[in-house]
Amino acid sequence: MIYNVEQAAKAVSADMLGDRASNIRRTLGLSIDEVARQTGLRHEDIRLFEEQGLGTVELLLSLAAFLSDLEDVNRLFQTPRFTSLDQVTAFENRRLNR
Repeated sequence: MIYNVEQAAKAVSADMLGDRASNIRRTLGLSIDEVARQTGLRHEDIRLFEEQGLGTVELLLSLAAFLSDLEDVNRLFQTPRFTSLDQVTAFENRRLNR
């Protein structure tokens, strides 16, 4: 599947993801040090991601898995289940229009 980076950039930016991670972490009452200790990630890497949206895919996935329900992260990589032919057609049309 071909992924259109420009479309994805319009939908959500790295800065927005960093802000979301920071907000969730604070809502859970966790410090960056606590997240680093529990995930094995470096404090500086987490800080840079939260403040500037800078980080690796591994960092993003580790934070997503730690800060949210792991099922939400796993759902990103599951093949969609369809209950009708209309759903299949709509999915394929969206995929082809990327």
